[in-house]
Amino acid sequence: MTGSLTPAERLNRQRSDHLMLAALDASPAPVFVTGHRTAEDVRVNRDPVPVGDRTPPAHYRVVYDFDTLRGPRQRHRPTIVHVAPLASGNYPTTQPSAWVVSEVVPWTPHFAANVPICHGNHAWIANRTQLVDYVVHIGKLLNFDEPPPVQGYHGYNSQAVEHWRSAMGLQPLNPDLKLPTIRAEDVIRSPNRMRRVRDAAPTPNRFQRTRTPGAQQPMVAAARPRFARASSGADEPPTIPIRQRFAPAGGRR
Repeated sequence: MTGSLTPAERLNRQRSDHLMLAALDASPAPVFVTGHRTAEDVRVNRDPVPVGDRTPPAHYRVVYDFDTLRGPRQRHRPTIVHVAPLASGNYPTTQPSAWVVSEVVPWTPHFAANVPICHGNHAWIANRTQLVDYVVHIGKLLNFDEPPPVQGYHGYNSQAVEHWRSAMGLQPLNPDLKLPTIRAEDVIRSPNRMRRVRDAAPTPNRFQRTRTPGAQQPMVAAARPRFARASSGADEPPTIPIRQRFAPAGGRR
């Protein structure tokens, strides 16, 4: 079973979500995101939380400003969605929920009035899927940009499924619409990510030769030589020279 995050870990995760969704908002894609404290603030578009605020938002207002369907061959934009990452109680072990809050409910297999968006069984992997990827996934559902449905699938709207299959040939509504991939490593910069091995200045012998010409090489007894030969019959264990090696940055092996 996937473990829950500690409160501190969840707070860091929420801060990262806010930064990554801000990157999506700043991208050329027609998707606009603001974070808010309450669901009511989302609905009335009030008091957005500044990016980088120490207390990250618990709710997001996402405006998908591209065409979706409101009926057979009837296009409509925009679609406004309320995304609530904490709705299921144990984020990010549990998945977010999302609802359409704009007046027109999209005519697609995954959307219906007054119920959460049906985002599919594989849209969220506990503690691994990023919230920004979830938001992009909903955009793809609005664009009918998804794998073909299995036989017998009807979702929230069987007529929309049949229209997608027969009239649209199971193709996206907007074939040229490309939604970006926002990666954490491109957005989040930690001050500890690149650090020196030590704060003090390098020691004088940090880079020295294995053997100094004309000087006797120090020797030590090795209790367990890494590559020891079979017993030679000697009473004392063999000795190996001390070698200075370059330690990887951060002391990692």
